[in-house]
Amino acid sequence: MRYPFATRRSFLCLLPFVWLALFAVGCVPPQPPSLRFQAGGIPFTVRYVPAGTFTMGSAVEEFGREEDETPHPVSIASPFYLGETEITQDLFAVVMGENPSFERGMGRPVEQVGWRTAVEFTRRLSRLTGAVFTLPTESEWEYACRAGSTGAFGALGSSSSCRTDFLDPRSPGHFGSGKTVPASVGSYPPNAWGFSDLHGNVAEWCLDSYGDYETGPVIDPPCLGAGFVVRGGSWSDPARKCRSAARAVEPGAPSPRIGFRIVYRPPMGILDRLSMGLWGSRDGKGSRSKLRDGISHAFPEGPRWRKMAPETSSARSLPGPYLRRGDRLALIGDSITHLGLYHEILTRFFLTRYPASGLTVRNAGMGGNTAQTVLDRLDWDVISNHPTVASVMIGMNDLGNDYADLLDPSGASGRAKAEKYGAEVSQIVDGLGRAGIRVLLLSPSIYDQSAALSGSLQPRANEALARLAGVCGDLARTAGVPYVDLFTPLSALNARVQASNRAFSIVSADRVHPGRLGSVAIAYYLLKALRADDRVGSVDISVRAPERSRMAFCRIRPRSWGSNWLSFDRLSESLPFPLLGEEASIDELVPWTEEFNQDILRVRDLPPGRYLLKVDGRPILDASSEHWALGINLASQGGMPEALQAVRVARWNRQRHDLESQRLRLIDVVEYGYAPEFRRRGPLAFNRIQPALEKMRRDLGGQVDHASLRQIEAYLKYKPQESRFRKWHRELEERARFESQPVWHCFQIVPMGG
Repeated sequence: MRYPFATRRSFLCLLPFVWLALFAVGCVPPQPPSLRFQAGGIPFTVRYVPAGTFTMGSAVEEFGREEDETPHPVSIASPFYLGETEITQDLFAVVMGENPSFERGMGRPVEQVGWRTAVEFTRRLSRLTGAVFTLPTESEWEYACRAGSTGAFGALGSSSSCRTDFLDPRSPGHFGSGKTVPASVGSYPPNAWGFSDLHGNVAEWCLDSYGDYETGPVIDPPCLGAGFVVRGGSWSDPARKCRSAARAVEPGAPSPRIGFRIVYRPPMGILDRLSMGLWGSRDGKGSRSKLRDGISHAFPEGPRWRKMAPETSSARSLPGPYLRRGDRLALIGDSITHLGLYHEILTRFFLTRYPASGLTVRNAGMGGNTAQTVLDRLDWDVISNHPTVASVMIGMNDLGNDYADLLDPSGASGRAKAEKYGAEVSQIVDGLGRAGIRVLLLSPSIYDQSAALSGSLQPRANEALARLAGVCGDLARTAGVPYVDLFTPLSALNARVQASNRAFSIVSADRVHPGRLGSVAIAYYLLKALRADDRVGSVDISVRAPERSRMAFCRIRPRSWGSNWLSFDRLSESLPFPLLGEEASIDELVPWTEEFNQDILRVRDLPPGRYLLKVDGRPILDASSEHWALGINLASQGGMPEALQAVRVARWNRQRHDLESQRLRLIDVVEYGYAPEFRRRGPLAFNRIQPALEKMRRDLGGQVDHASLRQIEAYLKYKPQESRFRKWHRELEERARFESQPVWHCFQIVPMGG
């Protein structure tokens, strides 16, 4: 029977709704569609990539593999959308206002684009469209390229229309069918997930720096190192360079071989909800709100949810009266600050706990400094960088080798030494104050004279430091500046643990520089004094009476609920603090988790039984209804997406810290130590100091372990790259801050086995 045209057209119009209805009842497996955006009238398409696990890297027997392709399991925790093709010249020109490409043509991929320009493109495109775009991480690129395959060329296959010799990495020719310029996008066959041109058109920038792979299973790994990763190979590369696992590193400069594609990271939408088996409320009633990403979001409609504001939050401010939004904090000190870890941990805390604060931290420590040498470099090394607040921790080197007089509080010599130290610290405080910089004065750290360590021992040095700590406390009260006594609690902590273990110390073998646990302890006492927030966030919610729910430092959007299950979206203002490596044992020394890492989810009125928490569809933990009613600390769950995000922040921040401490500050140390008269006048040109240092290096050439020789050789290597290092430092700082920004996540609490 034939239907009139109008009737057939009406029926066809209903097909999408029938398709979605079948999703809702589980008849059709959910296949989220591609999304189409446009900027300046130029359309572009991104395709869905599901979360999943794959083996990243190449098999040992794969021809053409390199040593940096170690195979290891990688989990992609959250779904994302990847550009169907590489970014075209016409789209790039609309967004950036220029076309830098060497081989121009409509529909061709843009090239001659450096890494920083590609990142700037994603930012401008995000502003134009209201959606969030980035470059793909290296693991996301390879995962999407493979599309479930394990061969050398994931984007092709045995049924590909491409010539078979191009599937063989032994092929001596170029991958792109012998072309000498990039082809128009979409010229090469798509892979199983619909992505084209992943092999050998233009190589593609990734978000990561180039570094060694982890050897074990990892989740959403960033690669950290030097230079920037490009993937896929180009039209000018042999086939073995275009394999799925092939990696290349570039300095970030433009090249006619390199372009890029983008990732769209959506908020949780209706298609994600369908894939989790949810469709509004259980009674089928639902209202829809249209978000700017163009996806409908279904929220249950009913009297209980309407009584509760759809988004509720308690605002978070910076700790106490000491820090303010946008502050620039300079940490002044000696080598304990210069090469130490406590300020890296502080910065990590500020990034994860206060990601919207704009607070920046600068290392202003310098090895070997006394109060006098800090005073000598105060103007050019600290004040000239315009901090708004500065901490001062100095004193270890002021002891000198002859500190016995400080142990006699009544002796004239000891009084004179303590008064000199106090006067110099007072001048530092006054100089900062005159420059309009708020001051936070810290006591010196400890010297471990009691541990059974192999390092040389100066008996009673810690007792002499106690006197300098007392001088700092008296000075702070007189000057009216905030004071943090680190010396007393660190000494007590060390003594408490050493009562049962003489080999333990919170400092390293040299008895001076705090180790990793000691650095976390310093940060703990500092944050306590600063009155930092103890909580990451909290949600207290009831399945019976959602209108009585309470939350702090987060926002929630209700989704749907039943008598024994609940679903909502959460946007946390903070991330849990990531404890890395041996830092995980810090709770044996100080109550870090109890006081600084609490993210409590409490679910009340669940019927008796065990319930599973899923976040973005991934199982996280299960617990009894009694435990849920008491509340569970999600900050201790390493599989939470916020925890994984926090680890990425920590890794970027650690790379920033290492670059600053080991390279940039070393340049300042050498210039101040060997050419102070020039350095005081401002930045020092390399040619003013290079000849003298070259002569010193030759004179010291036979002394391989000489500390000065090592410093000079490092300086001669790093100084010509100083401007690049400073730019890299800013980029790493931006990456860490970008990674720390809040992201919506979908929470589900469901019965086990339900």
